[in-house]
Amino acid sequence: ERMRPHRARNKFRFILAASFAAPLLRILKQRIFFVYNWGGSKGGKTAALKAALSAWGDPERLMISFNTTIAGLERTAAFYCDLPLGIDERQQAGDKQGLIQQLVYMVSGGKGKIRAAKNGGLQTTYQWRTVALATGEEPLSTDTTMTGVSTRVLEIYGGPFDDETAASLMHQQAAEDCGWAGPAFIERLIGTDERQIVDAYEEMHRYVRDISEGKNGSHIAGISVVALADALIDHWFFGATKEAAWARAKRMAGNILVDQVEGNATDVNENAVQFIVDWVLSNKAYFGTNAVGTCLGFTSDTGNTAYIFPSMLNQALSKAGYSPRKTMKYMADNGLISSYTEKGGRKTYTVMKWFGTRSSRFVEFHIGKLSETKDAVDDADELAEARTGAAPEPNYEQQQFHEIDDDDGELPF
Repeated sequence: ERMRPHRARNKFRFILAASFAAPLLRILKQRIFFVYNWGGSKGGKTAALKAALSAWGDPERLMISFNTTIAGLERTAAFYCDLPLGIDERQQAGDKQGLIQQLVYMVSGGKGKIRAAKNGGLQTTYQWRTVALATGEEPLSTDTTMTGVSTRVLEIYGGPFDDETAASLMHQQAAEDCGWAGPAFIERLIGTDERQIVDAYEEMHRYVRDISEGKNGSHIAGISVVALADALIDHWFFGATKEAAWARAKRMAGNILVDQVEGNATDVNENAVQFIVDWVLSNKAYFGTNAVGTCLGFTSDTGNTAYIFPSMLNQALSKAGYSPRKTMKYMADNGLISSYTEKGGRKTYTVMKWFGTRSSRFVEFHIGKLSETKDAVDDADELAEARTGAAPEPNYEQQQFHEIDDDDGELPF
């Protein structure tokens, strides 16, 4: 009776159903995933989380926060094995994005850290299955986040409630009526043939996959599990017929699926490459012998290649949150930078170039493969030349750069 008025909204309905999806993971052999509700304050995110956890007990006591240690989270997840894990307020972790990624990987892995015992041997390794329900005001994944984090998280943007009054009442109501629906769900689950549940999931998964239009496979599987749980509780607890419950769960799944990222969406390596392109183009004044301030390198006469000092590029990537080594390996494999195998089999991603009066190592970045070399100024010059027959004056500064002939070791003068 408390939940029925709010289940008309798909976001609230999905979060509530995700709480009942946790016991289905063992039967369906599905991996752990996150359902992360984020957005501005006063949307009722915490209230919806409490409503979902109230099926299993007192939500105030069941809910934890992101202000926790990895070891503490391991023990909590193991204690709530086959039940939902509620984590509130992502912002309590501050700007520690690395800790958030570690937390997501650890929880979704379903196994804790292997630790040695004081008296020799090993401590018991904690294990669990769960659907983690989390909230926050910021997205859990960013452009620098590892791709594996995005595939493990179903992000739902926006408040599950339409008004603050309903959200405020839920804080009180969730604590008053709690701990009934969860045990009743388990009783019905035990009395149902597991083969029927698996068949129902496969049918739901086919439907979600058919309407996915290129969405990530992990997201399709997670949404299918939650949609199945919604159909079960709608029929068992809310009095809907099987057909009506199934149809309503499908509509909810389609609504949630729209907001998920594409299966072929850019991963962290592609984001890093785009960052380098933007970084080079936005720092054009810092390339060349007449660079203003700190020199970052130089560009070729055609502008199709940027020669960047390795230390400057590594510093920029690290500051932006990307892994320089991982990014360089990706670009070399895709032909975006030049790479060579030195004597001894060591791989290098730099080339020797003559710069001003010295030779130095540079990262040879083929920016022309990713970005047009002509801008509005170039087009204007070409148009003026076509009309008047006079070409613009050449840029003699670019003629200072010559490539070293590595074959005979002589410098071309």
